[in-house]
Amino acid sequence: MKPAAFGMLLLLTFPLTVYSSAVMEPSSGIPDYHPVGKGKLTWLGMTVYEATLLTPNGTFEPEQPFALRIDYRFGFSRTELAQSSIKEIEKLHGKHPDKATLRSQLESVFRDVANGDHIIGVYQPGEGAAFYSDNQLLGRLDNPELAQTFFSIWLSPHTREPELRAQLLGEQG
Repeated sequence: MKPAAFGMLLLLTFPLTVYSSAVMEPSSGIPDYHPVGKGKLTWLGMTVYEATLLTPNGTFEPEQPFALRIDYRFGFSRTELAQSSIKEIEKLHGKHPDKATLRSQLESVFRDVANGDHIIGVYQPGEGAAFYSDNQLLGRLDNPELAQTFFSIWLSPHTREPELRAQLLGEQG
């Protein structure tokens, strides 16, 4: 299997880990949020990434700001991340009418990642989301509906990874 195909396969099984009570530094533009829960996405016994859900007070409210941090354990290109995200979005919400524009929007807020890299998505209801890596802004999704749709990959009750969702929401360890 080609490495890119393997990477896509890993992401298709589903496309953020905090080690202290506050992971984000206000000086970087990233809010000072606290963990709600964390979990791992594994495939064939290997950790693909670790994910952490963060909020201002450490409890999740769907209509309140939150952040999702992904710590990658494999390398993926921004194109692979965008394509995988689109596939998951379409599984939850149906075919997107303009896949090329959606791919472009997602690629603009991602970067290529390697083992040990992370991306943090900060969701602001009614505004959209900002994406950071290494305390640097990668880009913004200024479309609130698209931002909410993107985060539904992990937080929707219909996600493909309900155990990871439960861990993120602090419902299981």
